[in-house]
Amino acid sequence: MAEYREFRTRAAYQTGTAAPALEPQKIRDAKSEYMRNARLEVERRVEAKRRIRPGFSVPQVLVIVFAIAVILVAAWLYLVTVSNERVLKNDIDKLKKQIQVMDTENAIEARKAANEIDYAYVYAFATEDLGMQTPEKQQIIRYERKSSEFVLKAAEIPHE
Repeated sequence: MAEYREFRTRAAYQTGTAAPALEPQKIRDAKSEYMRNARLEVERRVEAKRRIRPGFSVPQVLVIVFAIAVILVAAWLYLVTVSNERVLKNDIDKLKKQIQVMDTENAIEARKAANEIDYAYVYAFATEDLGMQTPEKQQIIRYERKSSEFVLKAAEIPHE
């Protein structure tokens, strides 16, 4: 503002013996130039502040960092869960294969056991050593089962 006053006082009057005469055109030019310079200076300062000021404030940066940390933890937990799931599926597959092998071995052993029974020896042992006898016809009671596929324990046997 001081520059404007100095320029106005120097440019507004003419020097010499005559009475000073105002030159309105020069004052207007000086004033408009001063205003234009002041406006440019304000714009430069605003632009400088914009360049200096970061894009995010501290709380915004903290929120962004926290959000990224939460996302990373969630991703890590997801990967751990998927990895554990794959391990468990592999374990289940191994156990299923073991069950199949054991079922096959069990069936083979059951066939071997059935083939190894000597029914003649069992009959001889029962009749000679244990004194068992073949039942007579009147000692055998026959009955027909009902539609049920199982026999209850301690159920009554019908008498003829």
